Amino acid sequence: EASATGGKLEWVQHCPDGRNASSSAVCAGGKFTFHGTVTAGTYAEGSRGTNCRTWSGTGTSKETGARSFTVQQACDGGEPGRGVDYIEVTIDGYQNSGYLTGGNIQLHRSSS
Repeated sequence: EASATGGKLEWVQHCPDGRNASSSAVCAGGKFTFHGTVTAGTYAEGSRGTNCRTWSGTGTSKETGARSFTVQQACDGGEPGRGVDYIEVTIDGYQNSGYLTGGNIQLHRSSS
């Protein structure tokens, strides 16, 4: 959940084959769960369209400790989220992007 005043991010990197760079570059460091807090004032419309947002902040993971993160794009492509919602995220040196294989991005537009 993110908004102009802050919010939270939870990123779970599943690596079914474990730490294995040959099967997936994003799994070279193994699986992890990251919990982040959105920095107020960083939330803005993304470059991919009006259904996309960008934001940044800081957080922690049991495996890697304190880290900064940026969501370059989080796009709500409709329902269900799997297969149509798109995300690009960087957590320090880790980077991943693509369409969701699980979960859902929900863009809540303000009523004003």
